[in-house]
Amino acid sequence: MCWTLRIHQAYPTCFSHWLLSANDQHAVLYLQGKLSWSLNHQLTVQSCARCLLLPTERAGFLKRFRRPGLEGLQRNHLAKSVLSSCKKRNTCPWCEAPNGIVKRSGTMKISHEPYRASKNATAKEEYLQGFGTAVAENKALGMHLSKAVEDMNPLKVLELFKRVSAEDAELLSLHPDIGRPEDYIWQYISVPPPCIRPSVASEAGK
Repeated sequence: MCWTLRIHQAYPTCFSHWLLSANDQHAVLYLQGKLSWSLNHQLTVQSCARCLLLPTERAGFLKRFRRPGLEGLQRNHLAKSVLSSCKKRNTCPWCEAPNGIVKRSGTMKISHEPYRASKNATAKEEYLQGFGTAVAENKALGMHLSKAVEDMNPLKVLELFKRVSAEDAELLSLHPDIGRPEDYIWQYISVPPPCIRPSVASEAGK
């Protein structure tokens, strides 16, 4: 830990952290190596941030995840079983909100199609009606309206992960006391102090 931050608990007092203190609204980015894990937020629904497992399934999986001496391969198998069960749910069993496919839609981009299932046809019609004003002003939007998806930017996913309960974090194959879902989103950039930053020699010898 930075000694200045340890004493003063404030970024502006530490010269080596000037980049972090330059703007209070810090950037939020997906981690390149953890983007596939972020795609698994299909396990939770956005309205209530609850895991999509039924109460009976939930109790069974929690008991298995909390088993002492659980090995890594067994934990990975359980995580895949939870994901497989959640993908079968087109509607949240807790808040009845629609849930669809979460997929990669570009470089470091994630999109959500909540109304893709035929069961959510009525909800999709209500969703498309919300674009009525935009389509009235720009008729060209009408032909692309069927392809509309919800953009899951890192900030939105971060807020979703923060609302996940500790018990649901266990169902995501995490230890809430050690790591939380929001830890998979890059929120801060470490800035080394000038004295240890690598320097490049110039033609002037500096």
